Amino acid sequence: MENIKISEESKTIYELEGLLKGISSDGLIENDEIVVLEKWLNSHKNLKDICPFSDLYEIIEKSKNTKFLEQDVKAELLQFCNEFDSPSGALDRLSHEIGVLKGFIQGIMADNVIEVDELVQLEQWLIARQDLIDKWPFRELSALITSVLEDNEISKEEHEEMMKFFNSFLSEVKSNAVNISGNLADTSSSSIDMLYSADNISIQSQTFCLAGIFSKKNRKDYIFEIYKSGGNSKTNVDASINFLVIGSGSYPNWTFATYGGKVESVLKLNSGGTADIKIISEDTLHAALK
Repeated sequence: MENIKISEESKTIYELEGLLKGISSDGLIENDEIVVLEKWLNSHKNLKDICPFSDLYEIIEKSKNTKFLEQDVKAELLQFCNEFDSPSGALDRLSHEIGVLKGFIQGIMADNVIEVDELVQLEQWLIARQDLIDKWPFRELSALITSVLEDNEISKEEHEEMMKFFNSFLSEVKSNAVNISGNLADTSSSSIDMLYSADNISIQSQTFCLAGIFSKKNRKDYIFEIYKSGGNSKTNVDASINFLVIGSGSYPNWTFATYGGKVESVLKLNSGGTADIKIISEDTLHAALK
């Protein structure tokens, strides 16, 4: 049986690694999770005959065959999940971890229920990657999980918030948004805005700092409209600003791999507890000004 070639399939196998982690994170395999795995495999049929995809495919096929006991198939699948280990070094580390995280989250969401045990497993996975904590989405996700697990329970509101974050992240990395080098290819602004939309952004009495290259209007025009709407503008980042706005021509330079100086300053201020600065896109500012 052919071993997987570490090339364009690399990101796919990293996603599978995360998917298996997410599905098995509560120590159980549910029918809904098997369905999600089957759908995932069907969407990657070109890898059906390549190990380890072929091994997983065989287990899934057993689940449809009445001669195999359901509990035995689930036990075999759980063992596969726990023993699976993807090759390393094929992509840069950040691309690898983004791919694994994507699959991990898909696995957790497979049964449409987020359990405490699953978040604990995800939190431990994040803790082991503290060197990436200043990069999206590791910092935001870590903070959200810490907040949700504070009382060791997940309320309805917290569950909805986690699902919203997970869906936001998945929508960001779909359709091959991250290329082999780990940079952003062609994506929307959702990674910047995350949970902030134009509908809940008020311009009046808020202070904005604009960074990067703007495409819809030039920076001076945006600053004029901000003041006209009762807001303020600053050239540099400090604890007094409320929003850092990233021009739409700037995404590939920082979203996944490298942060611009102003973005880095925002992250440091927020992590130090001295500020609560939201990072939004030019598109969101443009819509809010309307």
